[in-house]
Amino acid sequence: DIDGIDICRQLRAGSDMGIVILTARGVVGERVRGLEAGADDYLSKPFTFEELLARIRAVMRRRSRQTESLIRIGDLEIDIEKRQARRNKRLIELTTREFDLLKLLAQYAGKPLRRDFIIQRVWGYQFEGETDPVKVYINFLRRKLNAGGEADLIQSVRGFGYALREIP
Repeated sequence: DIDGIDICRQLRAGSDMGIVILTARGVVGERVRGLEAGADDYLSKPFTFEELLARIRAVMRRRSRQTESLIRIGDLEIDIEKRQARRNKRLIELTTREFDLLKLLAQYAGKPLRRDFIIQRVWGYQFEGETDPVKVYINFLRRKLNAGGEADLIQSVRGFGYALREIP
């Protein structure tokens, strides 16, 4: 017998499609499990059809950023195909891992991502070591993104993780 969380994990492992979990389980722990399993959103019953459509549209907007070869967030441009980033037209030299982390944050711009989700998506494994690689690489990214004196785009969400600020 397989539950929705397991289905979500299997879908996420083989695809980058948008996933919205619809369920009668509305407790915080279940929502967290669903989101950590790879869901883009989690909607508990009862809900209106309008809310469901709005959430699906929001997931589609975020997902469309992933398929575009160029992601723009304020003065930041990320060219997925060339694996390059620019801030105020200034080329930012990034390592492979730094680029992958920046791309992930940009794909979910405005949405805080948990440390374990970032590790799974960027490093591809569960990390239980002494040093926090996410914190280390976030600091590397901050230094490089803000080298021209620009405002910090990366937001630390205390006790949760990190988000790339959504700037029009």
